[in-house]
Amino acid sequence: MLGLILLTFGALAPAQAQGWGFFGGLFGGGQPQQAQPPQTDRKLYAPRRRVVAPRPRAVEPKDSEAAAAPKPPAVPPTHFVAVLGDSLGQILASGLDDALSDRPDVGVLHKARDSTGLVREDFYNWPKAVEELLAPDKSVADKPGASEKPGATDKVGAKTIPSHEKIDVAVMMIGANDRQSLSENGKTYESDSDEWTAIYTRRAMAVAEAFKKKNIPLIWVGVPITKSDDFADDMAALNDIYREVAAKTGATFVDTWEAFSDDNGDFSAFGPDINGQTVRLRSADGIHFTKAGGRKLAHFVDTHIRRALDQEKPSEPAVATPHGPEAGKPGPTAAAKPDAGPVKVLTEAPLATNGVLVVPSQTRDVARRDPLVETTLVKGEAQATHPGRADDASWPPR
Repeated sequence: MLGLILLTFGALAPAQAQGWGFFGGLFGGGQPQQAQPPQTDRKLYAPRRRVVAPRPRAVEPKDSEAAAAPKPPAVPPTHFVAVLGDSLGQILASGLDDALSDRPDVGVLHKARDSTGLVREDFYNWPKAVEELLAPDKSVADKPGASEKPGATDKVGAKTIPSHEKIDVAVMMIGANDRQSLSENGKTYESDSDEWTAIYTRRAMAVAEAFKKKNIPLIWVGVPITKSDDFADDMAALNDIYREVAAKTGATFVDTWEAFSDDNGDFSAFGPDINGQTVRLRSADGIHFTKAGGRKLAHFVDTHIRRALDQEKPSEPAVATPHGPEAGKPGPTAAAKPDAGPVKVLTEAPLATNGVLVVPSQTRDVARRDPLVETTLVKGEAQATHPGRADDASWPPR
């Protein structure tokens, strides 16, 4: 009997070690405890610590290293391009800043004024402003009749230069604000009248003549096609005036109408940029340009600017040689290469040196000496075929 009791308590001992055991479940005493892992396995259940690698920090260059880094040399501009006009001229000037970035010797003067034109002289008088711009030893005035201080400066991209520097090339782009009536001598004229056209042409001539008197090349940029058909018709009429003024004063007229048209000659807000990628070139109003459009607009102008600047370069001094010019004296200036050679008429009959028509020489008529050429090319007779040759079409084959 005693052995049976001991055996029963020995069997219940493991269950009691985990909680109340058999008696706890029988009498409802307490809650069962969670099973704990063995002491030897606690390391397997311990939470692992996440190791995060530190991010590399940018190493600040030392003063000696920063000083050793080469810096682009700052070259002050020696040639100046003045861009005048309205808001379209302002966009063109910004595009020329980028287009002429490879020429550090060229500075672009932003002289265009927003909301201006050749109609409202009471708001801004462009002929008078150009006279003040070209006046000797005077700076450019922001408003007609006013003058800047002698030490005034003008921003040229990231450079600051005196505003009274000599202008080498002038660029004018205007007209977007001139679709309105103009007044002169107390009378008002509508834009569709002959008097309006005559007065407007005279004012444009005054601007062009001012630069011509100073021997400054003027590039007059025409207004491109616009979204509105009525507005485009008015701009086309203004372009005709600008083209006529440029022809009379020796200025260069740059036509940008087709450059911003599609294949059908209509307005398109999108088109290829200077890299050939199709992008948006015009703003939502259908008149102004985006940044890419302004850069493309400058592409058609900077070629004429470079040509005008290259023509002003003086000839380099010749090297002193025993039979050449003396040292220190400039050599002969090479003749400017024309853009196109003499015109030759392809259908014109050849003439001899004495003006007589050239007669074919019988001694050089080699074709009539060769019987094969005489037969095939002159008389047009077919050659005799030979059996087995490629031109033998007889059947069956011989």
